[in-house]
Amino acid sequence: MNKETQFKPIPDGVKTPKMIEVEQRIGRALEHDYGLNYLDGPMGQKRLANRWRVPRAMIFGPLAGGRRSWVQKLDLPKKGKPSAPERCEQVTHRCEICETTKAPLERAHWIARGDGGPSSQYNILKLCRNCHGLLHHHDETTTRRACEILVWRAAESFVSKSERGAELQRRFLELCLSITQRKISDVTTGKGRMKDTVEELKVRYEHRVVALLQRWREACLAKNWPTSEVGTGFHQLPGTGNTVYSWSFDTDVELNRKAHVEVILEGETALDDDEEFVAVVDCFSWITFGIKGSDVVKWGVPTFGRLHGDDNAFEHGFRSLEDVDGAKVVAAIERHIINEG
Repeated sequence: MNKETQFKPIPDGVKTPKMIEVEQRIGRALEHDYGLNYLDGPMGQKRLANRWRVPRAMIFGPLAGGRRSWVQKLDLPKKGKPSAPERCEQVTHRCEICETTKAPLERAHWIARGDGGPSSQYNILKLCRNCHGLLHHHDETTTRRACEILVWRAAESFVSKSERGAELQRRFLELCLSITQRKISDVTTGKGRMKDTVEELKVRYEHRVVALLQRWREACLAKNWPTSEVGTGFHQLPGTGNTVYSWSFDTDVELNRKAHVEVILEGETALDDDEEFVAVVDCFSWITFGIKGSDVVKWGVPTFGRLHGDDNAFEHGFRSLEDVDGAKVVAAIERHIINEG
Protein backbone atom coordinates (compact mmCIF):
# COMPACT_ATOMS: atom_id res chain seq x y z
CA MET A 1 0.00 0.00 0.00
CA ASN A 2 1.58 3.32 -1.07
CA LYS A 3 1.11 6.76 0.47
CA GLU A 4 -1.36 7.82 -2.22
CA THR A 5 -3.85 5.02 -1.43
CA GLN A 6 -3.14 4.34 2.23
CA PHE A 7 -5.81 6.72 3.58
CA LYS A 8 -8.05 6.97 0.52
CA PRO A 9 -11.67 6.34 1.58
CA ILE A 10 -13.76 3.73 -0.18
CA PRO A 11 -16.34 5.54 -2.35
CA ASP A 12 -20.03 5.40 -1.46
CA GLY A 13 -21.79 2.47 -3.10
CA VAL A 14 -18.66 0.28 -2.96
CA LYS A 15 -18.71 -2.35 -0.23
CA THR A 16 -15.89 -2.54 2.26
CA PRO A 17 -14.15 -5.83 3.09
CA LYS A 18 -16.07 -5.89 6.39
CA MET A 19 -19.39 -5.58 4.54
CA ILE A 20 -18.41 -8.44 2.24
CA GLU A 21 -17.43 -10.54 5.25
CA VAL A 22 -20.88 -9.97 6.80
CA GLU A 23 -22.62 -10.88 3.52
CA GLN A 24 -20.70 -14.15 3.34
CA ARG A 25 -21.66 -14.99 6.91
CA ILE A 26 -25.40 -14.24 6.61
CA GLY A 27 -25.71 -15.67 3.11
CA ARG A 28 -27.31 -12.68 1.37
CA ALA A 29 -26.63 -9.11 0.23
CA LEU A 30 -26.71 -6.46 2.95
CA GLU A 31 -29.36 -4.48 1.08
CA HIS A 32 -31.63 -7.54 0.91
CA ASP A 33 -31.10 -8.50 4.55
CA TYR A 34 -31.61 -4.90 5.68
CA GLY A 35 -34.94 -4.73 3.87
CA LEU A 36 -36.10 -8.19 4.89
CA ASN A 37 -35.25 -8.04 8.60
CA TYR A 38 -35.20 -4.31 9.42
CA LEU A 39 -37.37 -2.29 7.02
CA ASP A 40 -40.10 -4.91 6.54
CA GLY A 41 -39.24 -7.34 9.33
CA PRO A 42 -39.26 -7.59 13.12
CA MET A 43 -35.74 -6.38 13.91
CA GLY A 44 -34.73 -3.06 15.45
CA GLN A 45 -31.31 -1.48 15.07
CA LYS A 46 -29.70 -3.36 17.96
CA ARG A 47 -30.90 -6.78 16.83
CA LEU A 48 -29.80 -6.16 13.26
CA ALA A 49 -26.36 -5.12 14.54
CA ASN A 50 -26.20 -8.30 16.64
CA ARG A 51 -27.14 -10.36 13.60
CA TRP A 52 -24.43 -8.71 11.49
CA ARG A 53 -21.99 -8.75 14.45
CA VAL A 54 -20.91 -5.16 14.05
CA PRO A 55 -21.49 -2.10 16.27
CA ARG A 56 -24.88 -0.46 15.78
CA ALA A 57 -23.22 2.90 15.09
CA MET A 58 -21.27 1.36 12.21
CA ILE A 59 -24.55 0.55 10.46
CA PHE A 60 -26.71 3.51 11.48
CA GLY A 61 -24.26 6.14 12.82
CA PRO A 62 -23.31 8.57 14.15
CA LEU A 63 -19.58 7.95 13.76
CA ALA A 64 -16.74 10.13 14.98
CA GLY A 65 -14.46 12.06 12.68
CA GLY A 66 -17.04 12.60 9.97
CA ARG A 67 -17.00 8.92 8.96
CA ARG A 68 -20.06 7.67 7.11
CA SER A 69 -22.25 4.83 8.32
CA TRP A 70 -23.15 1.82 6.20
CA VAL A 71 -26.66 3.20 5.73
CA GLN A 72 -25.10 6.34 4.25
CA LYS A 73 -22.47 4.50 2.20
CA LEU A 74 -25.02 2.14 0.62
CA ASP A 75 -27.79 4.77 0.49
CA LEU A 76 -30.16 2.51 2.44
CA PRO A 77 -33.63 3.91 3.23
CA LYS A 78 -34.48 4.83 6.80
CA LYS A 79 -37.15 2.82 8.56
CA GLY A 80 -40.60 4.39 8.64
CA LYS A 81 -39.37 7.97 8.44
CA PRO A 82 -42.60 10.00 8.56
CA SER A 83 -43.29 13.58 7.58
CA ALA A 84 -43.44 16.24 10.32
CA PRO A 85 -47.27 16.14 10.64
CA GLU A 86 -47.22 12.36 10.85
CA ARG A 87 -44.58 12.42 13.60
CA CYS A 88 -46.91 14.52 15.74
CA GLU A 89 -49.54 11.78 15.52
CA GLN A 90 -47.29 8.88 16.51
CA VAL A 91 -48.49 7.09 19.64
CA THR A 92 -44.92 6.52 20.82
CA HIS A 93 -44.58 10.28 21.52
CA ARG A 94 -47.83 10.83 23.40
CA CYS A 95 -49.65 9.27 26.31
CA GLU A 96 -52.17 6.79 24.96
CA ILE A 97 -54.88 7.97 27.36
CA CYS A 98 -54.59 11.74 27.95
CA GLU A 99 -52.52 12.28 24.75
CA THR A 100 -50.07 14.66 26.40
CA THR A 101 -46.77 15.09 24.57
CA LYS A 102 -45.11 17.04 27.38
CA ALA A 103 -44.33 14.22 29.80
CA PRO A 104 -42.03 11.18 29.63
CA LEU A 105 -43.85 7.95 28.96
CA GLU A 106 -43.85 4.79 31.07
CA ARG A 107 -44.76 1.22 30.15
CA ALA A 108 -47.89 0.37 32.10
CA HIS A 109 -49.11 -3.20 32.53
CA TRP A 110 -52.86 -3.76 32.10
CA ILE A 111 -52.55 -6.99 34.08
CA ALA A 112 -49.91 -6.32 36.72
CA ARG A 113 -46.58 -8.14 36.47
CA GLY A 114 -47.11 -9.37 40.01
CA ASP A 115 -50.25 -11.14 38.79
CA GLY A 116 -48.42 -12.74 35.88
CA GLY A 117 -49.07 -9.97 33.35
CA PRO A 118 -46.74 -10.32 30.35
CA SER A 119 -44.82 -7.67 28.41
CA SER A 120 -46.84 -8.31 25.27
CA GLN A 121 -48.54 -5.80 22.99
CA TYR A 122 -51.95 -6.72 24.41
CA ASN A 123 -50.91 -5.93 27.97
CA ILE A 124 -48.71 -2.83 27.66
CA LEU A 125 -49.77 0.81 27.38
CA LYS A 126 -47.45 3.81 26.99
CA LEU A 127 -48.69 6.30 29.56
CA CYS A 128 -47.59 9.45 31.31
CA ARG A 129 -46.89 9.07 35.02
CA ASN A 130 -50.24 10.60 35.99
CA CYS A 131 -52.31 8.21 33.84
CA HIS A 132 -50.13 5.30 34.93
CA GLY A 133 -50.94 6.11 38.55
CA LEU A 134 -54.66 6.45 37.84
CA LEU A 135 -54.65 3.07 36.08
CA HIS A 136 -52.78 1.48 38.98
CA HIS A 137 -55.40 2.81 41.42
CA HIS A 138 -58.30 1.60 39.22
CA ASP A 139 -59.68 5.00 38.28
CA GLU A 140 -62.91 4.15 36.43
CA THR A 141 -62.51 6.53 33.48
CA THR A 142 -58.82 5.69 32.96
CA THR A 143 -59.44 1.94 33.25
CA ARG A 144 -62.27 2.02 30.72
CA ARG A 145 -60.19 4.01 28.23
CA ALA A 146 -57.22 1.66 28.64
CA CYS A 147 -59.50 -1.32 27.98
CA GLU A 148 -60.86 0.34 24.83
CA ILE A 149 -57.33 0.97 23.53
CA LEU A 150 -56.21 -2.62 24.06
CA VAL A 151 -59.34 -4.16 22.52
CA TRP A 152 -58.99 -1.87 19.49
CA ARG A 153 -55.31 -2.82 19.21
CA ALA A 154 -56.32 -6.48 19.22
CA ALA A 155 -58.94 -5.88 16.53
CA GLU A 156 -56.44 -4.07 14.28
CA SER A 157 -53.89 -6.83 14.77
CA PHE A 158 -56.30 -9.65 13.90
CA VAL A 159 -57.87 -7.87 10.92
CA SER A 160 -54.40 -7.49 9.38
CA LYS A 161 -53.73 -11.25 9.51
CA SER A 162 -53.89 -13.15 6.23
CA GLU A 163 -55.41 -16.25 7.84
CA ARG A 164 -59.16 -16.54 8.28
CA GLY A 165 -61.58 -19.04 9.78
CA ALA A 166 -63.01 -20.35 13.03
CA GLU A 167 -59.66 -20.77 14.80
CA LEU A 168 -58.72 -17.11 14.27
CA GLN A 169 -62.16 -16.03 15.47
CA ARG A 170 -61.80 -18.21 18.60
CA ARG A 171 -58.42 -16.69 19.41
CA PHE A 172 -59.75 -13.16 18.87
CA LEU A 173 -62.68 -13.78 21.21
CA GLU A 174 -60.37 -15.31 23.83
CA LEU A 175 -58.06 -12.30 23.58
CA CYS A 176 -60.90 -9.78 23.93
CA LEU A 177 -62.30 -11.62 26.95
CA SER A 178 -58.88 -11.79 28.57
CA ILE A 179 -58.51 -8.01 28.15
CA THR A 180 -61.99 -7.03 29.31
CA GLN A 181 -61.84 -9.43 32.27
CA ARG A 182 -58.15 -8.70 32.99
CA LYS A 183 -57.32 -12.40 33.03
CA ILE A 184 -54.24 -14.19 31.71
CA SER A 185 -54.60 -16.32 28.58
CA ASP A 186 -52.22 -17.95 26.09
CA VAL A 187 -53.29 -15.40 23.46
CA THR A 188 -52.54 -12.47 25.78
CA THR A 189 -49.09 -13.74 26.64
CA GLY A 190 -48.28 -15.06 23.19
CA LYS A 191 -47.42 -18.44 24.74
CA GLY A 192 -49.62 -20.33 22.29
CA ARG A 193 -47.78 -18.77 19.36
CA MET A 194 -44.43 -19.16 21.09
CA LYS A 195 -45.05 -22.86 21.70
CA ASP A 196 -45.62 -23.25 17.95
CA THR A 197 -42.36 -21.39 17.25
CA VAL A 198 -40.41 -23.49 19.75
CA GLU A 199 -42.04 -26.64 18.34
CA GLU A 200 -40.90 -25.69 14.84
CA LEU A 201 -37.26 -25.43 15.93
CA LYS A 202 -37.55 -28.52 18.11
CA VAL A 203 -38.65 -30.60 15.11
CA ARG A 204 -35.91 -29.15 12.92
CA TYR A 205 -33.03 -29.64 15.41
CA GLU A 206 -34.18 -32.66 17.42
CA HIS A 207 -31.86 -35.16 15.75
CA ARG A 208 -28.80 -32.93 16.05
CA VAL A 209 -29.44 -32.00 19.70
CA VAL A 210 -29.91 -35.64 20.69
CA ALA A 211 -26.69 -36.59 18.83
CA LEU A 212 -24.85 -33.79 20.67
CA LEU A 213 -26.11 -34.90 24.09
CA GLN A 214 -25.24 -38.51 23.31
CA ARG A 215 -21.63 -37.43 22.71
CA TRP A 216 -21.61 -35.56 26.02
CA ARG A 217 -23.25 -38.53 27.74
CA GLU A 218 -20.64 -40.96 26.36
CA ALA A 219 -17.87 -38.79 27.80
CA CYS A 220 -19.52 -39.07 31.24
CA LEU A 221 -19.89 -42.83 30.86
CA ALA A 222 -16.20 -43.03 29.95
CA LYS A 223 -15.48 -41.58 33.42
CA ASN A 224 -17.53 -44.47 34.89
CA TRP A 225 -20.19 -42.04 36.05
CA PRO A 226 -23.64 -43.67 36.13
CA THR A 227 -25.61 -41.70 33.54
CA SER A 228 -29.28 -41.66 32.55
CA GLU A 229 -30.70 -41.76 29.04
CA VAL A 230 -31.53 -38.48 27.29
CA GLY A 231 -34.98 -37.20 28.31
CA THR A 232 -37.08 -34.57 26.51
CA GLY A 233 -40.25 -32.56 26.98
CA PHE A 234 -42.16 -29.27 27.01
CA HIS A 235 -42.59 -27.31 30.22
CA GLN A 236 -42.77 -23.72 31.47
CA LEU A 237 -40.01 -21.95 33.32
CA PRO A 238 -40.97 -20.98 36.87
CA GLY A 239 -41.11 -17.23 37.39
CA THR A 240 -41.36 -16.20 33.72
CA GLY A 241 -43.79 -18.90 32.57
CA ASN A 242 -41.99 -18.92 29.20
CA THR A 243 -42.47 -21.95 26.97
CA VAL A 244 -39.47 -24.29 27.08
CA TYR A 245 -38.46 -27.51 25.33
CA SER A 246 -35.47 -29.30 26.78
CA TRP A 247 -33.20 -32.29 26.23
CA SER A 248 -31.30 -33.50 29.29
CA PHE A 249 -29.57 -36.28 31.17
CA ASP A 250 -28.29 -36.79 34.72
CA THR A 251 -24.90 -38.16 35.69
CA ASP A 252 -23.75 -39.27 39.15
CA VAL A 253 -20.27 -37.90 39.62
CA GLU A 254 -17.72 -38.19 42.41
CA LEU A 255 -18.57 -37.31 46.01
CA ASN A 256 -22.08 -38.70 45.48
CA ARG A 257 -23.23 -35.64 43.58
CA LYS A 258 -25.57 -35.62 40.59
CA ALA A 259 -25.07 -33.23 37.66
CA HIS A 260 -27.96 -32.28 35.40
CA VAL A 261 -26.89 -31.51 31.81
CA GLU A 262 -29.46 -29.78 29.62
CA VAL A 263 -29.99 -28.05 26.27
CA ILE A 264 -32.99 -25.71 26.23
CA LEU A 265 -35.12 -23.87 23.69
CA GLU A 266 -36.95 -20.99 25.39
CA GLY A 267 -39.60 -18.93 23.63
CA GLU A 268 -40.63 -15.42 24.66
CA THR A 269 -41.93 -12.15 23.31
CA ALA A 270 -39.76 -9.06 23.68
CA LEU A 271 -39.61 -5.39 22.74
CA ASP A 272 -37.06 -4.41 20.12
CA ASP A 273 -35.37 -1.00 19.80
CA ASP A 274 -38.38 0.38 17.94
CA GLU A 275 -40.81 -0.64 20.71
CA GLU A 276 -42.28 -3.41 18.54
CA PHE A 277 -43.08 -6.83 19.98
CA VAL A 278 -41.14 -9.69 18.42
CA ALA A 279 -41.02 -13.45 18.92
CA VAL A 280 -37.66 -14.71 20.14
CA VAL A 281 -36.37 -18.24 20.75
CA ASP A 282 -33.19 -18.53 22.82
CA CYS A 283 -31.06 -21.67 22.90
CA PHE A 284 -28.66 -22.35 25.74
CA SER A 285 -27.06 -25.21 27.60
CA TRP A 286 -26.27 -25.50 31.26
CA ILE A 287 -24.99 -27.91 33.87
CA THR A 288 -26.47 -27.72 37.35
CA PHE A 289 -26.23 -29.40 40.74
CA GLY A 290 -28.51 -29.20 43.74
CA ILE A 291 -32.24 -28.96 44.26
CA LYS A 292 -33.97 -27.47 41.17
CA GLY A 293 -30.59 -26.59 39.65
CA SER A 294 -29.64 -24.11 42.36
CA ASP A 295 -25.90 -24.66 41.81
CA VAL A 296 -24.99 -23.66 38.24
CA VAL A 297 -21.69 -24.65 36.61
CA LYS A 298 -19.83 -21.86 34.78
CA TRP A 299 -18.48 -23.29 31.56
CA GLY A 300 -18.67 -20.63 28.83
CA VAL A 301 -20.88 -22.43 26.33
CA PRO A 302 -22.45 -20.09 23.74
CA THR A 303 -26.01 -18.84 24.13
CA PHE A 304 -27.80 -17.63 21.03
CA GLY A 305 -31.24 -16.56 19.90
CA ARG A 306 -33.47 -16.46 16.88
CA LEU A 307 -35.98 -13.83 15.92
CA HIS A 308 -39.02 -15.30 14.20
CA GLY A 309 -37.90 -16.08 10.65
CA ASP A 310 -34.17 -15.49 11.22
CA ASP A 311 -32.98 -19.01 10.43
CA ASN A 312 -29.39 -18.19 9.41
CA ALA A 313 -28.45 -16.66 12.76
CA PHE A 314 -29.86 -19.61 14.70
CA GLU A 315 -28.08 -22.14 12.50
CA HIS A 316 -24.77 -20.33 12.96
CA GLY A 317 -25.24 -20.29 16.73
CA PHE A 318 -26.18 -23.95 16.84
CA ARG A 319 -23.07 -24.95 14.95
CA SER A 320 -20.97 -23.26 17.63
CA LEU A 321 -22.81 -25.35 20.24
CA GLU A 322 -22.17 -28.53 18.22
CA ASP A 323 -18.44 -27.77 18.42
CA VAL A 324 -18.53 -28.31 22.21
CA ASP A 325 -17.23 -31.83 22.87
CA GLY A 326 -17.82 -34.20 25.76
CA ALA A 327 -14.37 -33.54 27.21
CA LYS A 328 -15.41 -29.94 27.92
CA VAL A 329 -18.52 -31.14 29.75
CA VAL A 330 -16.51 -33.50 31.94
CA ALA A 331 -13.82 -30.87 32.59
CA ALA A 332 -16.43 -28.28 33.62
CA ILE A 333 -18.05 -30.69 36.07
CA GLU A 334 -14.73 -31.74 37.61
CA ARG A 335 -13.48 -28.15 37.87
CA HIS A 336 -16.70 -27.10 39.59
CA ILE A 337 -16.40 -29.87 42.18
CA ILE A 338 -12.73 -29.07 42.87
CA ASN A 339 -13.46 -25.34 43.28
CA GLU A 340 -16.25 -26.09 45.71
CA GLY A 341 -14.08 -28.47 47.65
